[in-house]
Amino acid sequence: MRETPPQPVLHEIEFRLSYGDCDPAGIVYFAAYYPWFERTYNEWAFLGGFPPGKMVELWGATHVSVASSCRYRIPGRLHDPLTCRMRLGRLGNTSFAVHLSVDHRETGETMAEGEMTFVFVEGDLDADERPRPTPVPQGLRDVFTAAGCSF
Repeated sequence: MRETPPQPVLHEIEFRLSYGDCDPAGIVYFAAYYPWFERTYNEWAFLGGFPPGKMVELWGATHVSVASSCRYRIPGRLHDPLTCRMRLGRLGNTSFAVHLSVDHRETGETMAEGEMTFVFVEGDLDADERPRPTPVPQGLRDVFTAAGCSF
């Protein structure tokens, strides 16, 4: 895979930090970012009509998550208004990555950045055999192209 140029926002969700997101000092708990990343990605796929559970039916393949990361830049504080934004990070032959940022809605500062990487596979994920990588379906490539992504 190669790095892609800056990409348009594919999806975003807004929320406000609550007590359950923060430690006793009122600072966002570091692991809280991962559910926001996952929710942003899955809402995008769901609203687009291609949730992971439907990909095999639509495209003959589905994907598995193979890596994730998060870089913490500025600590979020209780009641901060945040937006999690998702962009295409990289697109390869059998894999793609999405880049996510959690941005403060009032200051514009990026609180954290992350990435989730997926590999498309063929075969039944419930079977005993190991899934085999397969090319990223043209249907998903078309979704990225229609959104203005370049690769």
